[in-house]
Amino acid sequence: MRAPLHSAWLLLPLGAALVVACNDADDSASGLTHSASDTGDAGPPDGSPGKGGEPGAAGDEHNAAAPTKKGSVVVLSDNYIMTTTTSSGTASRSQAYESSFTASFVEAPLPSCEEHESSGCTVRTCNYTYGNPSSDAGIPVVRLPHAGGIRLSGMSTPITLTPTSSGLYANYFSQNSTFWYEGVDRTLTIDAEGADVPEFHGSLRAPNQAVIMKPLPAPLPSGGSTRMQFARDSSIDFEWANAGPAQVDVSLSQQASTGPSSFRLVTITCTFAGAARTGSIPAVLLSTLVAGTSEQGGLYTTVRAKTHVASPIVAGDWAIDWRLESNAKSSDDSSLYSYLVNLR
Repeated sequence: MRAPLHSAWLLLPLGAALVVACNDADDSASGLTHSASDTGDAGPPDGSPGKGGEPGAAGDEHNAAAPTKKGSVVVLSDNYIMTTTTSSGTASRSQAYESSFTASFVEAPLPSCEEHESSGCTVRTCNYTYGNPSSDAGIPVVRLPHAGGIRLSGMSTPITLTPTSSGLYANYFSQNSTFWYEGVDRTLTIDAEGADVPEFHGSLRAPNQAVIMKPLPAPLPSGGSTRMQFARDSSIDFEWANAGPAQVDVSLSQQASTGPSSFRLVTITCTFAGAARTGSIPAVLLSTLVAGTSEQGGLYTTVRAKTHVASPIVAGDWAIDWRLESNAKSSDDSSLYSYLVNLR
């Protein structure tokens, strides 16, 4: 079974409304809203394969002093093959697309999340509470800082993210359009008009969409849905192709219940040069996760991979992570590389 794949990379039980303890603004700001119309490109201009460009120049630096506040502007674009199965068991394959444009800014470290480097990888641990937001007391309502309207251009139709009165951006998400294609050399540009966060600008050339050659899933011995099987005392070794000059991120995320209305989310992300063509999540990090079968007892473990190009921007005392991303595809059927995992 393939795990649902969105740029937020977060699995939640269906129907659960997420309330972030201590008003965790960064993760709540990563929620995606569906667009009313397609503003990306509809369908590739040709069927020829090719490779994307290298990262573009860094954005404007408004202040050389070390920034103390954090922001992110992330654009994601995918095209892949989606397989659907009818009630009679007949499978069909069709071209599918996905694109998103998100922005968020926070002035202080998030109280419910911790992040550290280990064995060359980043480990992020967050503790969340979910429930009915209207009935939760003691969670302050705050206004988030923002950079005013942020315009993304370089596609057929530009998109502008606009902050709400609370400072939260209504992020863009579409499942039937994409911002770039293999074989098309495309540069995307962002222009922020400035507000709490000063005006900033940046440009990047779109990355390739990598193809993961290893590991690939196999059916469970007893039958049932297809998913990954990993041992916590062994590293997970990846091989890929078509990454070009971009960076490759491989990750393992685990959501585990910690109470009737709370859970812990741990994400291990290891980043490698695309040209390396191989990389591993070390066993020492896997040993910190919970063993068990996904979708049982509130446990969800997911493996994913993507490429990215990035160009950090400094605007006053803000450090802004400006990047373009593309989720990797599986070499076995060209679907997105996103699978539930059983850990033993």
